Amino acid sequence: MIKKIKNYFSKGYNWYKLSLEKIIFISALYVISNYLINLPYVNIITSSLLFLPYLITWIAVFILFKPSKELILKVGITLFILDFFFLIIHISNALEILGGAGDLMLATYVVLSLKEIKD
Repeated sequence: MIKKIKNYFSKGYNWYKLSLEKIIFISALYVISNYLINLPYVNIITSSLLFLPYLITWIAVFILFKPSKELILKVGITLFILDFFFLIIHISNALEILGGAGDLMLATYVVLSLKEIKD
């Protein structure tokens, strides 16, 4: 049992080591896009586009990591379940972030499914 746990964590650590540059790039992209949207006078124009940093980050994740459709669906549904949990205990900040991320993931799954149906 200990060997399985150690093997699982070592695989995760190796993936993290290989993907560290991508993760840092995506994190920096999110911080910069979030900062640019909240600049004075720019936020007047982008006040209705508050989801834009999440969208930019999701596009970067989708391009760099190329997740499978099943993984996108599982993570999207998991985020919605967490969203309902935060709704019950009234944590609105996490509710907003997880709701936006879950919407983007499920919308991506729908677009990919429509593309597959079209073919």
